[in-house]
Amino acid sequence: MMAALDPFQAVIKGAIVVESEMEEVFRLTFLDATALYDMKLTYDQKVNLLIALGIDPRLATPLKTLARIRNKFAHTIDAKLTEVEAKNFYASFHSTDRSIINDTFAALYRQKKNGKSAKISDLEPLDQVVLCITTLRAAILAAQKQTTYLLQNAT
Repeated sequence: MMAALDPFQAVIKGAIVVESEMEEVFRLTFLDATALYDMKLTYDQKVNLLIALGIDPRLATPLKTLARIRNKFAHTIDAKLTEVEAKNFYASFHSTDRSIINDTFAALYRQKKNGKSAKISDLEPLDQVVLCITTLRAAILAAQKQTTYLLQNAT
């Protein structure tokens, strides 16, 4: 098991972290990001703004899928994380990204388990979701670095 949190904590905290990283892209990009925050953008609007700023559009679907799962946990007292939701979250990634996620996971698993192989589908639903959230955060962190680089090297 990878996740040390229960599904509610993992989904809610994970979504908060991802959204915070999205807002950091805005802070890095705009001269006065506080004006943007005063607009009180919805999460969906923030995703669309990220795409407009040049973040790969492939991330829009998994970001919006995370929002749907987060909303379920935020608004349903006895919400459960299902295997179908975990599979759908993973499936929401572009095929290229799914290959990267699976290959990276498999390589790390083989290294840890002395050559045994594994696939994402072998994980518990919570661990699948945590891996997908981690992937989204990593992609947005990469966008932050790219934004910083481009701004520093703009002429």
